[in-house]
Amino acid sequence: MSALSNKVAIVTGASSGIGYATAKLFAGEGAKVVVAARRQAELDALVEEITHAGGHAVALAGDVKDEAFAQALVELAKARFGGLDVAFNNAGTIGEMGATTEVSLSGWEDTIRTNLTSAFLGAKYQLPAMLDRNGGSLIFKLLEPRAVRRLLDDHRSGRQDNHKLLFSLVMFEHWLRETRSQHPEPTHASSH
Repeated sequence: MSALSNKVAIVTGASSGIGYATAKLFAGEGAKVVVAARRQAELDALVEEITHAGGHAVALAGDVKDEAFAQALVELAKARFGGLDVAFNNAGTIGEMGATTEVSLSGWEDTIRTNLTSAFLGAKYQLPAMLDRNGGSLIFKLLEPRAVRRLLDDHRSGRQDNHKLLFSLVMFEHWLRETRSQHPEPTHASSH
């Protein structure tokens, strides 16, 4: 039996890179996968690969910054596959890079909406669907390796003025901590 047999997963940012590989891995482990990204052609190719290998997948193109899209992904998982067990919120951007004084407001807002607001929107609809199935796994990829390298390089060179990625992480961590405190994990009775 595969690790994800009879599980349903959503993977955002699935048209390339980590999301693409994760969707294939989840499907290879038995999950039915809803793949999401902005590029429909790449999603269609991924669904073709997964189904050709004997897996089950469906694609929905859209923007993770759009609340209706976050809701539609969950509704598609429920309608097509019966529910939701795993969500890998992978879509993100390193956004407009530069000193704080050089980053435009629109660049800042786009990065926050892509990396932070989209995580909130995903969780807003994913958590209730998972709770309907008595739990699940909610996964967030908050920083791409190249963003981590950039932050480390900035730190090593003494440049301390690129704060937006760190701010996003701190704000999201605070939100997630508050959400967990309001919804403690269920306790499971032992059958011994």
